[in-house]
Amino acid sequence: MKDLNEIRLEINDIDKEMASLFEKRMNAVRQIGEYKMAHGLPIFDGARENAVIERNSAYITNEEYKPFYVTFLQNTMGVSRQFQNRLFTGVKVAYSGVEGAFAHIAAGRIFPDSKLVSYKGFEKAYRAVEDGECDLAVLPIENSFEGEVVQVTDLMYRGSLYVNGVYDLPVVHNLLVVPGARAKDIKKVISHPQALGQCANYIKEHGYEEVQASNTAVAAKTVADNKDKSVAAIASKETAELYGLSILEQGINDSNTRQG
Repeated sequence: MKDLNEIRLEINDIDKEMASLFEKRMNAVRQIGEYKMAHGLPIFDGARENAVIERNSAYITNEEYKPFYVTFLQNTMGVSRQFQNRLFTGVKVAYSGVEGAFAHIAAGRIFPDSKLVSYKGFEKAYRAVEDGECDLAVLPIENSFEGEVVQVTDLMYRGSLYVNGVYDLPVVHNLLVVPGARAKDIKKVISHPQALGQCANYIKEHGYEEVQASNTAVAAKTVADNKDKSVAAIASKETAELYGLSILEQGINDSNTRQG
């Protein structure tokens, strides 16, 4: 019997060969996808996939291995379909929240040419990638003011996805108002509880009443929709531009805040 390390080295060599063949196969898959796009053909071709499984499984001489090879083929063709779908529709990036929220801003900065897809909650955005609805997810893992985002950390340990990178997003809170509103008009501020906490000194100094919102973008939209000059939102510059609000004062955070 071979030594365990010797067997593992053998598997390493096989995996290296498989990786090279995988790249070669995906290059061919890309060409097929481009042909399908040019000729208006559907990505999924059930008859073709069944024929491939029947033909290729015949190459396996060990009957014990054959059903596992069929599963391997099915998974491989599933990956090929996902890749071709990306060619058709572009990379889809899941994020939690609404357009204009910090997660949306981060996703747009990291993947500027991608389609950003909103989900209600961290777990739904995470599951969207696991289920193949999206290719990637951008989720907050830590906030320098509030600490780690426990729900996302739990998903990282329990789920099947991998962390491919960490992006450090400087969070700059601004006081957003409807056009024409002045400082003396403001009586109330609305934002996400974290944002209110991060601007606590500023709010206290000005004697503003606090109103909580589900996130900063919802707060900005509320101010824009109500057109009440006495109510301001605490949110980002990008959110102000999105909802047509004016920035009355920039950088009202109590300290430098960052999200990862």
